[in-house]
Amino acid sequence: MTVTVGVLALLLAGVWVVVAGRRGQNLSTWLRRGACALTLVVCLALTPWTFEDAGAAAGYLLGVPLVLSIIVVIADMSGRAVLAVTAVAGVVMLVWALLLALGIGLALLAPALMLLGSTALGLGAARRRDSHDVA
Repeated sequence: MTVTVGVLALLLAGVWVVVAGRRGQNLSTWLRRGACALTLVVCLALTPWTFEDAGAAAGYLLGVPLVLSIIVVIADMSGRAVLAVTAVAGVVMLVWALLLALGIGLALLAPALMLLGSTALGLGAARRRDSHDVA
């Protein structure tokens, strides 16, 4: 079940990146928003199976990625410290996915990588902006 959800999550992430690239908009923002949406979809898909398998522990197993996504959305909406929040959320979600790799972690790998990719693209854009300001 988890492998199927993980593979579907990776496919959805790939489609999301292609669509965002074709529209020509800020890919970093699209990746960040797509990661948050994908986290919600993955957690909803895995909720019944996780509750059946882990019982009450499913609350924090799925809650940590959901809370991270909510924090990223709030930072994105406020426009403050977006790169820092996205970077921390991406690292924490990647560590969480690796900790849970034998269970539901594979499905959380795609959103974690999307958050880290968004951070990398955002840092690259910031460096390009700074190099143009200096010249």
